[in-house]
Amino acid sequence: MIKLRTLLIAVVLLAILPVTTIAATNQLIRYGFFVNENNQTYGTIKPLLPGDDMEVSEKNTPDLIACIGIGGTFGYCYRTDLDGVQPNNPEEALEYMKRLEERYEEMRRTGEIYTRIIPLYAEDGVTISGEFGVGGLSEVSYNDNSTSNPFN
Repeated sequence: MIKLRTLLIAVVLLAILPVTTIAATNQLIRYGFFVNENNQTYGTIKPLLPGDDMEVSEKNTPDLIACIGIGGTFGYCYRTDLDGVQPNNPEEALEYMKRLEERYEEMRRTGEIYTRIIPLYAEDGVTISGEFGVGGLSEVSYNDNSTSNPFN
């Protein structure tokens, strides 16, 4: 009888774990993320461990992801804004890569450091608190005579 009662308690706990309220702060939590007044989750991306589902989902990535914006401002960016428009098939992927390379060439000419800039929000997901730079060039060019080149 005790084993059955213990099993029943475990099943009930597992059923309510995904959505829990912290009584002391009255802060709603879903899948380990805080939930704002607009019912959006916010926080940091959960690290993936061996055996974890690699698919981005509400269980491992909040709606609003914690970011440090341009100028060091802390805030949150929408997961969909960070992802941007993604290709749906190989032809779109080729076109996407072509546009990205064109953008990189433009960045090299102009000295820009981000491929695009998106809004940075407060935890409410509405109030804009700054900007976040997405992407950038992975290459770094150094003057051949520079002493700051770590690869010399």
